[in-house]
This record gives sequence, structure tokens and C-alpha cells, in this order.
Amino acid sequence: MSWIKIIIKEEVQKYLSEADDIFYDLWDYRDEIMRDTLDDLSQSEKGKKQKWGPLIPAAMFKKLMNDFVKANYQFVRNEKAIDWIEKSLTRNILQLDVNTELSGHKSSRPDDEELQVYGWETWDEFTEWMDERELYWTYFREITDYGLDGKGKLLDLLLQLKREDDYVKKLGLIYRLLEVTHWTSDLASNFIEGGSRTLGDISGFKRDAYAKEEDY
Repeated sequence: MSWIKIIIKEEVQKYLSEADDIFYDLWDYRDEIMRDTLDDLSQSEKGKKQKWGPLIPAAMFKKLMNDFVKANYQFVRNEKAIDWIEKSLTRNILQLDVNTELSGHKSSRPDDEELQVYGWETWDEFTEWMDERELYWTYFREITDYGLDGKGKLLDLLLQLKREDDYVKKLGLIYRLLEVTHWTSDLASNFIEGGSRTLGDISGFKRDAYAKEEDY
């Protein structure tokens, strides 16, 4: 097979792997969060804080990890807890991505027609309105584009988590997602109770004991 055919094949496979129901459902959910955020912002007063999704209970996650270690990394005892954590992570990672876009830290942004639904005529008018009310840091709580994009980052790992059926690998992906938030210190507190302190308390867990790095 010629090199050009190999490249084309790889690009087609990449497209097909992304163009599935899980991918589109995830981004439909993101659009819903964007609309809810713009609606909430349009009614915000100076100093108002953003609604945030539920945090992962520290006790739940520690028990999951401890039980997994005791099971010699072979199986997950509480699959319902994994499902709950997946929903929590999905909600809050997409909220973080929406926040990053609305703070001007992404190349994309809502178009004027979308903003006009909520009372702003243009993007510049929206940002000026936000500046006047000092809402960037009080409302958004945490604004960062670190860790969102690319292989091994939050959005990529989240998509892999949504596509994974094996609960052992799901737990590994959840752990890696939380590791990314741990690297940014304050960001972890928007995903798990106790933030980085909780993640730092977890010991005895070895990701490589049950999965190779290239699996992710």
C-alpha cells in the first residue's frame, strides 16, 4: 500500500471513530450546557457565582480505589458508583470547556445570533458586559484551557471513557482524568470533594498494573 493510501485510510478511520452517536450525544450535551450558561449569565448580578455540577464524594472514590487494590486490580466492585462518577465528570468537564470558550480562551466562540437570544448583540458587547460586572472570576470559579484538548487530556479522555464498556478500564480512565485536574491544583476542587488533598491521599493504586499506557 502506498504512503498516500495509508494516510487516507488513517484519516478515514479517525473520522469514522469520531463520527458516532457517543461523540454527537456528548457535544449535544455541551450545547445544552452552553445555552444554560448563557441564560444564567444574562440574569446574573455582580458577584454571582456559577452553578456547578455535583462533585465526586471523596469517601466514594477512596473506597472504589481501596477495593480495587484489594481485588488485585482485577475487577470493580461497585459499577453503579463508576456510572455516577462518569456522569459527574461529564457534566463538569463540559462546563469547564464552555467556561473556557466564554472567557475567550478558545479559538471558537458563540456566534452573534446565539448571543442575541440572551440580550447581547455581539461578542464584544458580551465581553464588555462581563467586564463591567467583574463576572469572569466570580461567576466562572475556574477558567483554564490547560488540560482540555489533545491526546491524554480531559476532552479526549472523556470521550474514551464514554466509549468504554469495561469497568476496570473505566476506573483507569477516571483516575487519569482526575490526575489531569490534580496537575492544575485548584482545578481538582471543581471535580472531587477535597480537591488535590483527596487525590494526594490515595495510595497503593498503580494504573500500569492492569492497563498499558497505549490503551489510552
